[in-house]
Amino acid sequence: MPRCLPALVLLVVALPICSHAQSLGEVAREVRAERQTSGDQPTRVITNDDLAKSPPSVDEASKTAAVDSTKPEAKPAESLKKDSARDREEREAELERHADAINQRYMERIATLRGQLNDAQAELVRLKKAEIDIANEYRKEVAPDTTGYVPPDATAYYNTQMRACISAIANLNGLITSLNAQLADVQEAARHAGVPHATD
Repeated sequence: MPRCLPALVLLVVALPICSHAQSLGEVAREVRAERQTSGDQPTRVITNDDLAKSPPSVDEASKTAAVDSTKPEAKPAESLKKDSARDREEREAELERHADAINQRYMERIATLRGQLNDAQAELVRLKKAEIDIANEYRKEVAPDTTGYVPPDATAYYNTQMRACISAIANLNGLITSLNAQLADVQEAARHAGVPHATD
């Protein structure tokens, strides 16, 4: 048997295989055409550029999560409407409480002035009565006798009493005038502030 026989047999067997082999370019074209017809998406190829973009470290990821957790969650529109209505009601209630407090202060001031005015007027009535009583007592006690003699001490006493009473009446009249003016001013201010029954 010749020595070249095994090489010849190998050549005969390999020849049909080589004749059927395709080039790499033909295989790639067939695969691309097959994918286009089937609609499959090409597999993502990771390159060195992708590897350069490293994912965030654990610390960065935890910081991002912490920041996100502090952000308020978006509320739905219905919830925002309810919050807005509640805020409006709270503001209105606060304004009403403030107005009530102002009204209360005005009414207390008016009541105080009216009380002082009533007391001053009652004292004025008492002093005027005292003035009349002093004059009557003077006439009775210090009336000249049949000789026309009037005790000087008695006259001085009643004159002192009368002067004190007249001075107190004058001071009281000034106080009443001042209280009336103050009351009128407070009532006018209360009326402008919208206080109900301020001038009743």
